[in-house]
Amino acid sequence: MKSIFYIFVVSLILLACGNTKPKVDYTIVSGTITNPNQEEIRFNGVKDGKPFSRKIKVAKDGTFRDTLQIDEGTCSMYAQGHKVSKMRIVGGASQNEIFGFKLYLKKGDVVTINFDAKDFYKTFKVTGDGAGYANYKNEKKNIENTVFGNGIEAYAQDEDAFKQKVTELKSKHENLLNNAAIDIDNYKLEQLRELNYEYLLRINSYQTRHGYLLKNKDFKVSDEFLNELDELAYNNEYDYKNSNSYRMLFSARLEKLAIELSEKEGTSKLIAKLKVISNSEIESIKNELLKNHARSYIIVTDDIDAFYNEFMKYSTNESNNSMITEMYTKTKKLAKGSASPKFKDYENYAGGTTSLDDLKGKYVYIDVWATWCGPCKAEIPFLAKVEKEYHGKNIHFVSISIDKKKDYDVWRKMIADKELSGIQLLADNDVKSEFYQQYGIKGIPRFILIDPIGNIVSSNAPRPSNPKLIELLNQLDI
Repeated sequence: MKSIFYIFVVSLILLACGNTKPKVDYTIVSGTITNPNQEEIRFNGVKDGKPFSRKIKVAKDGTFRDTLQIDEGTCSMYAQGHKVSKMRIVGGASQNEIFGFKLYLKKGDVVTINFDAKDFYKTFKVTGDGAGYANYKNEKKNIENTVFGNGIEAYAQDEDAFKQKVTELKSKHENLLNNAAIDIDNYKLEQLRELNYEYLLRINSYQTRHGYLLKNKDFKVSDEFLNELDELAYNNEYDYKNSNSYRMLFSARLEKLAIELSEKEGTSKLIAKLKVISNSEIESIKNELLKNHARSYIIVTDDIDAFYNEFMKYSTNESNNSMITEMYTKTKKLAKGSASPKFKDYENYAGGTTSLDDLKGKYVYIDVWATWCGPCKAEIPFLAKVEKEYHGKNIHFVSISIDKKKDYDVWRKMIADKELSGIQLLADNDVKSEFYQQYGIKGIPRFILIDPIGNIVSSNAPRPSNPKLIELLNQLDI
């Protein structure tokens, strides 16, 4: 009798174990690439709350299979396509196009991804878990390409035709979303709001883009065209944190209100924007906007004391206040009339070395640049034009390269090939050079104007491409 009871108990335990699914902490991804042109594909996601990247090998026959241990949420997949005549560059591409796409993955999901590398977006297909989300995102992109294209034709149309076009696009996107097999909590509700934000962004950008295409910088839309933007609630903390489209609309509204307040009060637009931001209803949003605005513009404002005091009046985040106060203290040392930080014995392309003290007696306009910097190189023709106009006058034009030592020959070659004029110098320790650090330079190109006795006129002077540079030089009677 005991033996029978023992067998019964063991049977129940085995039965229970057999019905229990093993807990997995990974997602299985596999698929086939037709016309493969890559040895691997890359997945970027989040693991344990931190950014995570994983490369999966692609076999010669185009198949791939592996596991991903990532947190639940969106995951970006990148794959290389074939050569294209007009590249879309995503994350950097050389001769081949890089395709990027988003998936929504959960632990335990089994996902199959198939596509043709020669026609990624039209052939991309996901089956298995999470297929609804991925296929919705892909078809959404295809609809946008079909209805809106690159936008040039649409933005060139008149107001009524343009609004009809973006309304059609929004409607098709909404229909696609409503019919999509997506089981992510609240996703459809959030995405409906996102589609409306995308629609409003296009409405908001119409005036600028239409005017540009028609070569009419004074073009203005009718008053009623932008009415829908005024109806948007600018107090949604969740969407501000999670929707880039909503943040862009928020920013555009602040910019518009700042311009209006600046014109009304006759004050600086930079200070007016601090006042406008202070009216934000959500404290966390207000503090973040104040911090970002101050961090970007405290170094360029014409009245640093007024700007700083206005920031401190409205900001209630102590950490932000400490950071901006530190920037204020450093920037004050670079205020107009302060003695300029100096560079000493920088190699001169023409031979020998040059120090800032060697240039006293004339104004010094400094261009901090590098051979690898696209925006820097874009300024070269404008700088050459300004140098020619002021040749022989009371000013030195100095270009300081922050190229690394390994690019020394590249620096010399570019000067020779482009026939760069002015005084061409090479910083002694690239971005770690003391002169670079003391000016608090965070990005290049950066332009600095110093007076004949070595004091700062502007620590962030206008670029050569900006007409305000000529205005400034003329004011100084150079």
